[in-house]
Amino acid sequence: MNIQEFTSSALTNIVVDENVVITRPNGVEYTYKCADPSTFIADFNAADSKGKFLDRSIKSNVLVEIAQ
Repeated sequence: MNIQEFTSSALTNIVVDENVVITRPNGVEYTYKCADPSTFIADFNAADSKGKFLDRSIKSNVLVEIAQ
């Protein structure tokens, strides 16, 4: 399953492989661990607001930032 094309003011790119890498509009990349990437991708694709979905995922520890 892949990330579908999206438009968001909160992020410019997202890559999901063994980790989730999110690129913010300022060009900064953030890397997160995700226990269930398939469910995350499906939920991300279904979300109306990608930014709100990411914020909820981070707050609920679906995505856990990896120290850079």
